[in-house]
Amino acid sequence: MLNGEGEKMSIAINELPFEFLLAWAIRKELQFDGSNEGVIQHKKVLKRIQKEIDIVNEKLGQWEQIKAFELTSEIWSTENNLLTPTLKMKRKIILENYNHLYIKIYKN
Repeated sequence: MLNGEGEKMSIAINELPFEFLLAWAIRKELQFDGSNEGVIQHKKVLKRIQKEIDIVNEKLGQWEQIKAFELTSEIWSTENNLLTPTLKMKRKIILENYNHLYIKIYKN
């Protein structure tokens, strides 16, 4: 989810496809505890995500570019009320649930 309205920069709070990410981490022989939380904190995972963001940023204007990101260890779904039945993000609820990440990004 991208955000930046009323702020000094655009940011992303990301939920990742963990089945793919865990398989990728094992293929790359990364050392982590096997959990979603463990893999999203790994330096190589963060570096890889930043590489993907850099590719997207090349296509955006300076004011649109994602300047910072945080990853969540939770899968967003209708069951945990983060997505609508049509799988659209519930932005307000996501921002409330991950307010600590939002604050972490904008306070640094």
